[in-house]
Amino acid sequence: AMACAEAGLGEQELRPSYSATISTGSLAGKVETPTTSSLKTVLAWRQRLLAARCLGWQEFRKTWAQVLQEDRPGGSTPLVEAMAFARADAAAERLSLRGRGLRAQ
Repeated sequence: AMACAEAGLGEQELRPSYSATISTGSLAGKVETPTTSSLKTVLAWRQRLLAARCLGWQEFRKTWAQVLQEDRPGGSTPLVEAMAFARADAAAERLSLRGRGLRAQ
């Protein structure tokens, strides 16, 4: 509150946003959830993605695409299904290309 007062901001003017970064290891590297103003939502997404990660790429891909399509308070616009799956596939492909590049060196 004191920092807000010093900056001339009211606490209601602050708009925190949250996202979670998940390390998927060899599945797709590090991936990020959408941004939202709801900490509860982002923690639920994180839990779902961590659980899906344990079940392999197909389950993680499906869950991540679902998360990318969900409505999010105060955050970015949800993706349509095709774009959500394309984002997941692109992350996996980037990791695959990086791995091939390292092996070639």
